[in-house]
Amino acid sequence: MLFASTTLALALGLGLGLTAASPIAVARAGGPAIIDGKAFQLAARGELRPLDPDNAANNAWVLSMQRISQGVYASVVVPRRAKTENPTFYFNRTEADGRQMLNIDIPGVYPLVATVAGRDQATDGDHPGEHVVSFAPAGSGGTPGMYWFYRSPESIPLLGGGPARVGSWAVCRRPLPLPSGPKDFLQPRYVYEDEAVPSDCAPVDWVVLCADLVPLKPGDNWNHDSVGDVKCVAQ
Repeated sequence: MLFASTTLALALGLGLGLTAASPIAVARAGGPAIIDGKAFQLAARGELRPLDPDNAANNAWVLSMQRISQGVYASVVVPRRAKTENPTFYFNRTEADGRQMLNIDIPGVYPLVATVAGRDQATDGDHPGEHVVSFAPAGSGGTPGMYWFYRSPESIPLLGGGPARVGSWAVCRRPLPLPSGPKDFLQPRYVYEDEAVPSDCAPVDWVVLCADLVPLKPGDNWNHDSVGDVKCVAQ
């Protein structure tokens, strides 16, 4: 989305932990440009530079995925790139209990749903108290159900809630078991309301940035008929 020359880079005003030159979002003078949308990207708002010094100059990170095996993707946090190159999510509001499922498409293959490890579920074997977030085809288990909401005082749309709605988020540097061997990645962790952020992790929020819904390919056996509307920060 294009704005007039009066637009300002959102940095300290949003508390995104960004340098003034960061392209993470733009805002009209006087406040952020919050608009209606369907697809979005999720930008980490928090101090991640100590966890990722190699990308500290970028100072902007987004939620992404790393393939582990067929149909299994770990959630990771990567440096933000151009708008059209970042992973794009949407909410599918088809659950009978009203949950909003956080989806991401792999066009030509299948849609994936975010799942959050429950309190008593096996999670990271080396960090058993941490609750991982992963992506898998619907019905693969876990505790899906993500929500977005406004948070005062700045009224910036944030991904919130998770399965308990009142928990929070953190980012940790942890290894993932890739076919070539373990490799460290920044990874999100869900923190239930009575838990603390691990000492070697950073608390974050997920800012909802507007994006274009990725078109499906001919022959895809799913549709976007139930994609829900959200408020998002124009970028």
